This record gives sequence, structure tokens and C-alpha cells, in this order.
Amino acid sequence: MIQVMPGYWFEHNMYAVVRNAHKYRARDKRVVKEQNVEYDFLAPDTAEEMMRGMEILRTGIEGQIGRQLNAEDLESCEKIDASVDLCLEGLANGRKAKILHPLRGYLWYRKMLRFYGAKELKTEVEQALSREGGGQGGPENMVQEIKSRSENPHRSWENIGGQLIPEPQLAELIRGLSERRIGSWDQLHQAYDDAWEEYPQHKTAHALYCLLYSYDQGVEELSPDLVRRILEESIEIAKELLQRAYASRRKDYENPYRQATFRNPAEMEAVWGKLEDISFLKSYTAEIDGFCREVKQCLSVFS
Repeated sequence: MIQVMPGYWFEHNMYAVVRNAHKYRARDKRVVKEQNVEYDFLAPDTAEEMMRGMEILRTGIEGQIGRQLNAEDLESCEKIDASVDLCLEGLANGRKAKILHPLRGYLWYRKMLRFYGAKELKTEVEQALSREGGGQGGPENMVQEIKSRSENPHRSWENIGGQLIPEPQLAELIRGLSERRIGSWDQLHQAYDDAWEEYPQHKTAHALYCLLYSYDQGVEELSPDLVRRILEESIEIAKELLQRAYASRRKDYENPYRQATFRNPAEMEAVWGKLEDISFLKSYTAEIDGFCREVKQCLSVFS
């Protein structure tokens, strides 16, 4: 029987997760970037997978414990995980899979959905502040505007060579090809670019849907108090992701098998450098610090 640990990378190798997104973006040295690419690991397609994962895990856990999960269960996930022996069919070529720490995995997916949505919510608040000249319209008007931009999110997405596009939009593009309305490569590239221009709006609507889903709320229930709670929690999540990025990279320095290849810690440091001097961790620290600072500026409107 195979074993699966949901959310493993988020919990144990955040360094690799966040570094890969930065690495691929930095390595894109195309002079003419005709192909549009989404590099962020928190994007609509992965968010949909996490929501589906949450549904599977929750259904499986509730089936095991014989009742619905409640807030108290979520606070004591280790106790629930210890009492659950969750096995699922069909995850790997029809083989049964044992799910390790299913509730902890569920909570990791929920946390990452909240961060995905909070990043887009922060951007929406910043744009509203810019349009209103510092939030003169007040939190209520700002929230109403955000609601209007969050309706009818696309739930089905396709990855077309790194560019994410809603399935209905892709279907229309294919119809344009079959009906000869798109009759050249230039027209096809323009159709891709047109879809890319609409992508930020589609992504925002989708991210806010996922965000509210993670709080068991609908868009109609978004309020200034909930926005404040979401933004405050996003700071804590951002700090935890940074801490886990450092912790997962620190494991390489503390691994006895890796240490065995050096005569002493000084030699290892001479080859690898100090943990705190790793350029990516420096840039990621600056990114998280900037995010937290910007969120606090947004929170001043909702105080």
C-alpha cells in the first residue's frame, strides 16, 4: 500500500516550493515573451486541486469518526489524526493509499487557500484606496466594490503551455479556430494575449471565492470585519511560510549525511555559505516583510 501525506511540501519543504516559483521566473530570459506564463504556485488550477483535496479528506475523516468535523476538532488535529486510519481507493492506478495526517493536510490546504485569496484581497484593497484617494468612501463602500468584482468566478481551468485560461474561454477560442474566425498564427497569438489581459480579473474573482470558501463564507457575507480578520491572519501565515522556508533549508545544514561529506562545520560553511546569507532567503524575507507592511497599511482603513 502506498502512503500519501497531503500538504507535505508546504509543511516540510517550503523552501523548494517558493524558490521554484522565483527560479523559473528568473530563468525566463526570452527577449520577446510571446508565450504568457503563470509562475506562482498559488494559482487557480492548483487552488482547485486543493479544494478538491479538502473535500476528499473531510469526507473521509467524517466517515471514520462518524460525525461532522467541528471547530474543536480542527484545533486538535493531532488527536483526530491519531484516531483516524484513512485509506482511499484509486489514487495511484487503482491501488489503495494510506493517508498520513489527513486533518493536518486538510488544514494546510485551507491555510494556503487563505493566503492565495488574501494576496488578491490585499491588491483589491490597494486599488480601491488608489481609486478613492485614500479610502474616503469608507470600508463599507470598498467592500461592496470588491464584492462586485468577485462574482461568478470560473471554476474550471486549463493550462495551455503555462498560461492559465478558464475552460469556457478556451472553448470559445477553439470554436474560433474551427469556424475560421481565427485564421492565422498572429490572430491566435492575439487571442492568447487577449485572454492573458483578462486573467488578472478572473484570477482575483477565483481567489476571493477560494478565500471565502476556506472561511465557510459566501461573497455576499464579505464585510469590513471579515476583511480585517483575513488580512490580520494573512500576516501570520506569511510569517509562518517564511519561517518554514528557513527551517526546511536549515535541515540540509543539520543533516548528518550531508555533514559527513565535510571535515568540519567551518568547511561546510566555506562551501555552502551561511544560511542567513543565501540570496534567495534574503529576497524572500524582503518579499514577506514588504507584504506584511502593505497589509498593515490596508488594515489602517479597517481599524
